[in-house]
Parts: sequence; structure tokens; C-alpha cells
Amino acid sequence: MEGRRVRQDHEDTDGLPAGARARGRRHAGARAPQEDAQAPRGSRRHGGTNRGGASGASARSTPRGRSRGPWIPPGKTSVRDKTYAWEGPTHRLEISPPRRRRQRAARGHGLHVSDLTTTDVADGAPGGRRGRRGMGRPRRRLRRRWTDCWRRSALCRPRWTRSGGTALGSGRRARGPRGRQRRRAGGAAAAPCPGDVDLSPHENEGLRRRSLEMRAAPNGDSARTPGGGADGRDRLLGQLLEAEAVGASAAKQVAALRDFVSRMRHEKALSCSDVSRITRHKELLMEKLEEFEVANRALRRLLRNEQASGLDVMQVMEQRDLLLRKLTLAEADNARLATRLQELEKELSQAAVQLQLEKDSARSATDASKGLEVTRAHLQGQLRSKEADNDRAATQIRGLERALEQQRLEAEALAEEVARARERGETDKEALKKATRALKTRAQRGEDAAQQLHAELLDKEAQLANALASAEAWRSRNGKLSKEKSQLEMEVATLGERVLDAERQARAAEERARAEREASVERLHRANGDVASARLHGERLKAGLSAVEEKLHFAESEVQQLTATMKQYEGLVDGYKTQVTKTRVEADEFKVKLDLAEKENRRLRDESGREAEQMRRSVESRLSQLEPLPEMLKAAELRLRDSEATLATAHRREAEQASSLAEAHVKAEQQALQLESVRESAASLQEVNRELQLKTDALQRRVEGAEQQSRELAQAVAQREESLALERLRGEERARDVAALSRQLEVALDDARRQVEQARERAQGKERAAQAKAQELEAQLSRTRAEAAQLRRAKDDAERRHASRLQDLRDRLEQSETTNRSMQSYVHFLKTSYANVFGDTAPLASSPVRARSPV
Repeated sequence: MEGRRVRQDHEDTDGLPAGARARGRRHAGARAPQEDAQAPRGSRRHGGTNRGGASGASARSTPRGRSRGPWIPPGKTSVRDKTYAWEGPTHRLEISPPRRRRQRAARGHGLHVSDLTTTDVADGAPGGRRGRRGMGRPRRRLRRRWTDCWRRSALCRPRWTRSGGTALGSGRRARGPRGRQRRRAGGAAAAPCPGDVDLSPHENEGLRRRSLEMRAAPNGDSARTPGGGADGRDRLLGQLLEAEAVGASAAKQVAALRDFVSRMRHEKALSCSDVSRITRHKELLMEKLEEFEVANRALRRLLRNEQASGLDVMQVMEQRDLLLRKLTLAEADNARLATRLQELEKELSQAAVQLQLEKDSARSATDASKGLEVTRAHLQGQLRSKEADNDRAATQIRGLERALEQQRLEAEALAEEVARARERGETDKEALKKATRALKTRAQRGEDAAQQLHAELLDKEAQLANALASAEAWRSRNGKLSKEKSQLEMEVATLGERVLDAERQARAAEERARAEREASVERLHRANGDVASARLHGERLKAGLSAVEEKLHFAESEVQQLTATMKQYEGLVDGYKTQVTKTRVEADEFKVKLDLAEKENRRLRDESGREAEQMRRSVESRLSQLEPLPEMLKAAELRLRDSEATLATAHRREAEQASSLAEAHVKAEQQALQLESVRESAASLQEVNRELQLKTDALQRRVEGAEQQSRELAQAVAQREESLALERLRGEERARDVAALSRQLEVALDDARRQVEQARERAQGKERAAQAKAQELEAQLSRTRAEAAQLRRAKDDAERRHASRLQDLRDRLEQSETTNRSMQSYVHFLKTSYANVFGDTAPLASSPVRARSPV
């Protein structure tokens, strides 16, 4: 029978947890030998005592008699819904199951007083055997109730294991006689809170040790328990301890009652003391069951409240952690965007400074070009005036040429007359030799001829005086022409120096163009235009100079031919040479001034070129730095979008704040139109971030509080939602601003690149043109130098020819003077001879001999 009872206990405990099954097996294993040992001796069975001193019910030993008949074990019928009864000679004990078990299970699966009933055996209710078969039914029902309690209490284990908090059992703080009785019955043992259905006794002991450790560390992480404080945990642990103690005492009472009933099965009759003991056991069991029912209800209520509050707190904590992570990410993104905006502002300020420098350099280049234009206009005016002077000199030279031609014709006529006079003298001599008679007539004729010759000589003297006067006039004119020539030579020298300066400027411009190919477009264009205009002006000056030199050469040849007859021209030429040296010195001084001005211009151009090169390098470096900016902006936009997508799940109150957010968005769009608002918004963003950090610290401090944690967290979450929405709007505005700035930078960079390429092409074309023009100017300069050397050689040859012709004229004049003197002496001889021969002195007195001309 005991073996069948053990098997039945094993079958009834299949639905229990591992700990309950183990305890059932221990109790069953310990109960079987105890009954076997106590039944023959007729000893008393100890029902169990608690620590408080309350003794359980114990059955007295009664004389055992023989049973009325052999006991036949029943078949394997179901005893789940049958009553557990014991009958004796005078009394009968019956424990019937509840008729509305499902209703009581729906109410809480608790034990009730109606489960145990005592009826008198004399009532005639048959069922002793059925009562014997149903002795284990209350124990199974109690185990089922205890299993339900364990299954409900298992819900508290995950939160306690996560929180790690400790608390003391509330059983110590229980008041009243019932609390003291519970403490005596259950002691101060820790309540095991298994979280699994198959917990072993070792695991239960481990749970008790952990609860003791949690109780020993009250200052640990108690603030983070899902219950919201130490009071809730203490209440829950107290309820668990109380329920465990009540269950243990009820189990002891049931075990005592079961032992007493099993012991009474072998007895034939029950005494009054046995009946009173049974009733006392029943009352104690019913009291324990009521206490267990009350504790079970309170425990279920606390577990439900704790579970609901724990779930809410866990959700709030998870939302808080998620919002904190998102807030840190948003703050990091905002800080990176703020630094990027500051870098962009610095770059924009540097670009503005460089643009101002470029404007200043362009203004200085325009001033230099205006100065060059003024000098060019001045040179053109001087060239026009010199051309007019050259035209006037050409007309004067033509007049001198005509006068010289007339003088030459007159000199030829005089030479012919002198030849004729010589011939006539020869004929007269022959006539004097042939005829002496006709000497008088011939003398008269000679006198007449002499008079005619004297008149002619007087005329010639007058003509010579006129010629001398004209020579003096021509000399003065020649002086003027020489002065003009010196002036023209000075101008030619200055023009040549200017041409050389222009060539040097062209070469310097070429070198600068080679070194400054990537300089500013406007300055390079203007400089090349100035160089081209200067070269054109030099070419014009060279063309005019060549024409003037040709005219001057022709005039010089004519003047030298005219002045070759005068020795005084040598002194004038020496004076002219001194004047030329003076003018050359002045030209050298002017050249030095021009060199200084050119050096100053070069210095200015070099400085502007260096500034342009620095600007270009800075722009290129800035371009290289700004190239990864669009990618970074895109990545930031993607991060912002991800953060917005993640924040959209947590924004529960976004619909209520739509109007305020729209107004803030409109205000932010209006503020985003200005550049200074970006800085202010960045500062405000930092302030908001600091405020949010302070709020997070405050929230963390509030989280450590007690019961107002959920409300404060909800308020903080709402505030963070507002701030995050504002930050999102500001991030969108900054993203749009940065995108617009990036587009503007790209457009400006494209324009700058196109302008640089065009400037390079223009510079290369102008450089080639400047090289060609420089080569042409060099060729023209070499030609002009060769022509000048040829002109100098021609001038020297003309001077030598004029000197030889002047010497010939002097020789001829001396010869004519000698012939005149010989003719006068011959005429005087004839007169004296006639006077001596004819004795006629009157004619001699009347016609005295004229003095010789000083010529």
C-alpha cells in the first residue's frame, strides 16, 4: 500500500516544479519508514512545531485491534474528484474537493475552508474505504495550489536578477498576533523566487543565498530596481516570505493530519480525545489555509503591480537610453557642422580679403595704364611737332637749294666772262704787236675795255658782296639748321632710347608674362595691351624716325654741300658737337629717370604678380580643401536623415506641437537668409546643447529618485523631443545653407578655372606676338643702326668733298686775282708807254689808274 501511495504521489506531482516534486519525494520517502516504524510500537507521531513555540497536533496512541476484514487494494480508478474520508466507530472525517473548482481557479486558485468537512460516522454515510482512498487528495490539492503560487511568483525573478537590488523581508515588520504567529511558523528565511518551472533544491538554496546577499548590500543598486524603491521590494519579499512560511506551516499541518489519519486507519474506534485532536488539526489547517489564501492574494496583487511598474520603468529607461544616444549623436553632428560653418566663414573672409587685394592691384594697374596712355599721347604730340618742324626745314632746304643753284649759275657765268677776258687780252696783245699805229685807237679800245672790265669787276665785287651776304645768311640759316639738326639728333637719340626702353620693357614683359602666366586675368590683359600699344607706338616712332632720318640725311647732304665753301662751318660744327654732347648728357639723365621709372613699374608688377600667385595658390589649396566638402555634407545629411527616421518612432507628441514647430521653422527660414544668423544659430545650438546636457544630468538625478520617476522622465522626453525637433530643423537649414554655399563655390571655381584657362591662352598668344614684335623691333633697330652708320659715312664723304671743292674755289679765286693784277699792271704799262711815246699826259691825268680791288 505504501508503494502504491508513493507511486500515486509521483503521479500527482508530475505537474509540479522540480523543487516541489523533490520535496514531495522527500516527504513521501521519509513518511513511509516513519509509519512503518511507528505503527507496530504504537508510539505517538510528532506533527511538527514551529520556531515560535506553537506546537502542532499530535495523535495519542490507542490500542490497536484487528480489522473487521482484510483490506483489498482498490483498482486504478481516478480519485481526482473523489472525497478523502476516514471513518471510525463513532466519528467520520471527510475532505471533499470543491464543486466549483474552475470558478475558484478563476478567482485565484486558493484553498478554502469548505475543502475540509467533518461528519459523524453514525450518520450512516458509507464511504470509509473511499475516505481511505482519498487521504492523499488534500495533499495533492495543496501541492497544486502551491505550484500555482510558485508559477506566479516566478515572474518576479527576471527583474530581481537584472536589478540586483536587496531588501529585507517584510515579515520582520509584520504586526499583530497573526504576524508574530507567521514569524514563529515561517521564521526569517529568505523567499526563493524561482524564474523557471524546473528548479532544483540546490537552486532554491542558491536563490536564498542571493536574497541574503541582496539583503546584506542595501546600498547597492537599489535605486535601479524596477519597483521604484526599497519599500516595494521589501513588501514583495515580505509577502513571499510570509506566503512561504504559511505554505510550510499548512504543509506541516496537512502532514500531521495525514499521519494522524493514516495512523487511525489501523485503529478500530476513535476516542473523544482523538476526535478533539482531529478537530483541532482541522481548525489549525483551515487557519493556515486562510492565511495562505490571504498571503497568496496579496502576493499576486503585489506581483501584478510590480510587473506593470517594472515593465513601464523598463520601457521608460530604454526610451531614455535611446534618446540619450540619439542626443549625443545629434550633438556630435551639430558640433561638426558648427566647426565646418566656422571654417567656411573663415574661408569666405579670406576670399573677400583676396578679392579686395585683387581690386587694389587692378586699380593700380589701371592707374599705370593711364600713365602710359598719357606718356604715349605726349610722345605723339612731340612727334607731330617734330614732323611739322621737319616739314618747315624741308621747305627751307628747298629754298636754299634753289639759291645755291642760282649762285652756281652766276659763278659759271663769271668764269666764262673771265675766260673771254683772257681771250680778248691775248687778241689785244697780238693787235699791239701787229699794229703800232692803231695803238691809240687800240689803247682807247683798251681803256674802254678796261673801263668795262672795271665796271664788270665792280659788278663782280658787288655780286661777291651779295654772295658774301647770302653766304652769311646761309651761314645763319645753316646754324639754325644745325641747331634743328642737333635737336633732331637729340630727339632721334631720345626716340632710340625710348625704343630701347620699349624693347627692354617688351623683354621684361615677356619674362614677366612667362613667370606670371597664371596671374590675374585683368592685369595680365592690361599689361599685355600696354606692351602691345607701346610696341605699336615704338614702331610708329621708328617709322617716323626713319622718314625723318632720311629727310635729315638729305638736308644734311644739301647743307653740307652749301656749307662746304665756308671754313667757319668747322667752328660751328664744333659748337654743334658740344651742344650734341650736352644734349646727350641730358638724354642720359632722362634715360636714367626712365630706367628708375621702369624699375619702379617692374617692382610694382612683380609685387602684383607675387600677390596674384599667392592668391592663386591659396585658391587652389582652398579648392583642394573644399573638394571633400560635398561628400561630408552628403554624409551629414544621411546621418541627419537616419537620426530623423529613428527619432520619428519616439516622437509621440509631434502632432500637438505641429503649429509651434511650423512657426519656429518659418522663423528659422527667415533667419537663415543672413550670414550672421548662422553664427547666432550655432551659438544658440551650443547653448541648447548645454541646456540639454544639464537636462540630461537632471534627468539622471531624477531617475535615481523614487515614485515621481516616470512623470519626470515623460516631461524630460517631451522637452527633448522639442529640442531635437528644433535641432533637426536647424540641421536642415544648415544643410541647405551648406549646399547653397557648396554650389556657389563650385560655380565660382568653374568660372575661375575658365578665366584662368582663357588668361593662359591669351597670355600665350600675346607672348608669341610680343616675341615676334620684339624680333621685328630688333631687326628694325639693326637696320636703323646700319643706316645711321651709312649716313655717318656718307656725311664724312660729303664733308671731304665739300672741303676739296672749297679749296678748288679758293685756288680759282686766287688765280683770278692774279690775272686781274697782271691785267691792271699791263694796262698801266700801256698807259705809261703811250704817254712816253706820244707825250700826251692829259689823258693820263684825266684817267688815273684805279686802285686794286681788295678782293
